[in-house]
This record gives sequence, structure tokens and C-alpha cells, in this order.
Amino acid sequence: MMAYEQEKTRFQAAGRLVKLIGQEAWSKNQWPDGCGVYLIWRVPAEGARQLLYIGKAGKYRRLDPEQVELNGGNLAARLGRWTPYCFQQEGPYAGHFEYGPNFGVNQLLQMPYEERYHHHVPAAEIEVECFCLAGWEQNLSPALLEANLLQEYLIEQGDLPVANNEL
Repeated sequence: MMAYEQEKTRFQAAGRLVKLIGQEAWSKNQWPDGCGVYLIWRVPAEGARQLLYIGKAGKYRRLDPEQVELNGGNLAARLGRWTPYCFQQEGPYAGHFEYGPNFGVNQLLQMPYEERYHHHVPAAEIEVECFCLAGWEQNLSPALLEANLLQEYLIEQGDLPVANNEL
């Protein structure tokens, strides 16, 4: 993915690319503060690296006819999600990245852990790349960067990453 490689190089050079490897991704204090875009990869001991999800934290909203603001979206808050994925911290799949939910959030929370998701990837195989946009968001919004990376993936693969449900 050409745009991905270019953005990765640009963010690395600016000190704005944070990598979380394995169990680090389950620790809120390891994630950078502020808005940005994050990519969740499966990196098995053997086999090819697989992009599982591309997401964003932070978006602009209109406050009144003459003013917009970036909401309080924060990369670390992504740990609290339940759909379309979960960084599971409880039950038999604690320490697994789960995706492919069987039901909506309210139903998921009432189900046994074993039945909540179709896919369970152990933390040892997870790597998260965070593209930190705090301070840059007027020049490159999280929504634009996320959409560009998803669009490039769609063009190259003819699909979305397996845990993404929409573009």
C-alpha cells in the first residue's frame, strides 16, 4: 500500500507513529493521547502479516452555523469498544483481539464470552500502529487519513480489512 508506506514514513520522521506490540495494546497508558488513525495488524509467528482493521479517533462537528470543533476522540478510548471489535480483558478470551461480533453491543454484554465474537486473535500476534494527529488535525483530519487508507486497501485488495464493516 503506497499511501500507507508514505504516511508511515512521514509520521515516523515527525515522531508521530506509535507502535504497540502484543500486550502493550491492552494497556491504556501505552496508547498516545489525542486524535489519530490506528491500524491493527495480525503478525503470526509464521505467515504473512494481515491488516485486520483501520480506524480513527476524533472527528469534526458543527457547534453552530459559524463554528466547528474536533470532538474529544482519543486513541486510548478505542480500548473500550465492543463493536466491530474488542480488545478483550475478561473471560476465557482475555488478552485476545476479537472481531466479527455475533450481535449488537447490548446483546453482546449479556452473552457468555465464548459466544460473543467469531474470531479471537491472541495478543502475541497483535501489533497496533497509531498515527498521531494531535496538532495536525486542521491539515489532515482523522476522517481523511482513515478514508484514504481504507480506499487504498479497497483498490488493492478488492475488499476492506476483515474487521472493518464500512468505508
